[in-house]
Amino acid sequence: MNKLKLILPLLAFVMAIGMSFAFVGTTGEDYYVAGYVTINGEDYLVDANCNSQTQQDCRVQIQGLQGTFIVYNPDTGAPLKSNAPTVVIADPRP
Repeated sequence: MNKLKLILPLLAFVMAIGMSFAFVGTTGEDYYVAGYVTINGEDYLVDANCNSQTQQDCRVQIQGLQGTFIVYNPDTGAPLKSNAPTVVIADPRP
């Protein structure tokens, strides 16, 4: 029991140090942002590589649907920005 009282706090300390390095190296330029698109008045989450480095709206083309859709930021509701061409993704509707 005495060994457990010593090992448990040390283990928690080691894990805390290890977890502090989990996201080192992610910056605003390479951080992946998920957004949402609006299809027929309904919002659906999508994974698009919108890097927010230009003034062009991030657009996706959904397989099976006509046209392109603007990807919006789920936190602010503003369109995400991207310099990448329009990406074709699978239909996000269930």
